[in-house]
Amino acid sequence: MSPAALYHGMDAATLDREYNARDSVASFDDEQALYVRHSQIVSAEVPHHAGLVYDEVSGEALDLYGAAPGRPLFVWIHGGYWRGGSRVDNAFAALGLVRSGVAVAVIDYTLAPAADLDEIVRQVRAVIQWLYRHGADYGLDVSRIHVGGSSAGGHLVGTLLMPDWQHPLGLPQDIIGVALALSGLHDLTPLRHTQVNDWMRFTDAQIADLSPMAQIPDRSTAHVIASVGGRETSEFRRQTEDFVSAWRKAGHRATPIAMPEHNHFNIALSLTDPDSPLVTAVRAAIFKETRMAPFTAAVAQIASVPDDPKATADKIVRTIHDAAEKGARLIVFPEAVLGGYPKGASFGAPIGLRKPEGRAAFAAYHQAAVDLDGPEIASIAAATAETGVFAVIGCIERDGGTLYCTALYFDGANGLVNTHRKLMPTAGERLIWGFGDGSTLEAVDSPLGRIGAVICWENYMPALRMHMYAQGVTLYCAPTADDRDTWVPTMQHVALEGRCFVLTSCQYITRGAYPDTHESALGDDPDTVMMRGGSAIIDPTGKVIAGPDFEGETVLYAEIDPDLVTRGKYDFDVTGHYARPDIFELRVDDRRKPAVRRASDTDRP
Repeated sequence: MSPAALYHGMDAATLDREYNARDSVASFDDEQALYVRHSQIVSAEVPHHAGLVYDEVSGEALDLYGAAPGRPLFVWIHGGYWRGGSRVDNAFAALGLVRSGVAVAVIDYTLAPAADLDEIVRQVRAVIQWLYRHGADYGLDVSRIHVGGSSAGGHLVGTLLMPDWQHPLGLPQDIIGVALALSGLHDLTPLRHTQVNDWMRFTDAQIADLSPMAQIPDRSTAHVIASVGGRETSEFRRQTEDFVSAWRKAGHRATPIAMPEHNHFNIALSLTDPDSPLVTAVRAAIFKETRMAPFTAAVAQIASVPDDPKATADKIVRTIHDAAEKGARLIVFPEAVLGGYPKGASFGAPIGLRKPEGRAAFAAYHQAAVDLDGPEIASIAAATAETGVFAVIGCIERDGGTLYCTALYFDGANGLVNTHRKLMPTAGERLIWGFGDGSTLEAVDSPLGRIGAVICWENYMPALRMHMYAQGVTLYCAPTADDRDTWVPTMQHVALEGRCFVLTSCQYITRGAYPDTHESALGDDPDTVMMRGGSAIIDPTGKVIAGPDFEGETVLYAEIDPDLVTRGKYDFDVTGHYARPDIFELRVDDRRKPAVRRASDTDRP
């Protein structure tokens, strides 16, 4: 006699095989070791608040990673069939989103059989209640809370999408914004016939009331993003497919993400990569859901200490702290402020000849430049971490024997997140600075908007501007050494063309700030103004809302209302409805171009 069919034509043995996630991989221990290793790295390297108790009844806690003013919040719920896993071993899930400008809470809950499913669900909902009440204490935007989980965690995500539990806890009905469900167990019915029931002891009421498939709300604004590994069992794949279908049938938003090469465990590890399909989709959905509130931005018109990078870094750090105290969440510094802009110097290079004194001047300039792993960068990163400020800073980057004019992106707790090397040094700059390639043209997502940096006369390169606009830059940062009267009108043009905010910063510096050995065509009078500032902030309509200032060192502030970007694009979107790609096409080579490439660096047949 054949075994009795219990669910969808499957008997108990078949259901056990289908829902035995451990046996679906070559080595469960190896998969878990990867969780632990990545989590240890994240816990050691990503600033976080550990052990925040969210539920006084159970004493359960969460760890909050990457908290900074205005950041959206994502909650990660671990899997383990409700009886395994912990927040400590799931810290890895925070990495990709924290690096994308999202704070992440990784939670614990009481495990079965010490807690039944009703209690576990109560605790997970208590997490949302606690974060809604206390998230603002950490500067977070909790108007919508975003959630994600894997396997049993995916099921618990589904219970947060159910109706009618929010109001008794004092929460808005639409509190959940984006919901990421990986390999979720959305229908509990088949699990009653598996070994999972040995420790869960599912009741009829739990199957009916706590199966997300059975409790899809009539109305929901939540955006479900669902995925399952292509190497998982047919039942795990079916659960995800059925839930996406049901969610859509109810008229709600659902986005399936294909992960064909992943298994039940390493699909979650893709959250460590900011560029993975999952993080990319979640990030885009979160920032679309999050209405960015107005905030304060600043441009720092300060003078460098040209021969002393440590002193300049200390000055930058003080400026960041002062600006943060005044409410600034974004600050832009001038071109080459760290390392120095050698205004008026010739470096002993008449045509066809390099003088010894020019080589000596270059050696001194090289000495004053900074390494990206040096102490100056570390001190600035610490300042942005302490304040939560996003900073764009011009520097002279030392890379072996070559110097680059570089813009550095610092994102609060994430530290140095991006660099842009100037593509085309101007005139005599080409003697002392190398040329950047297309690999450093990427803009950066942040809770404030998409931030891109274009240095000085790069702003006169129409193709580069177009590339920035195509990336959706809303905060266009222009460190410069151009203090002419024509500069601010140029920046107004950029703001109008890109319908973006433009923040431009130039030094105010006199000859006296340079060492006596500095050779300059502008003379040796210490009172001579070498660069006179002219820093400014311009809104997407071309209106100057701060500056320009030509009087001395200062920091200028302005309120940035992100809604103005959308309003501005109503009648002009240069890479959208106002573009003609059928006639004009721009190709950007964003590959890194090293001078030497080994054959082993390239995949070969």
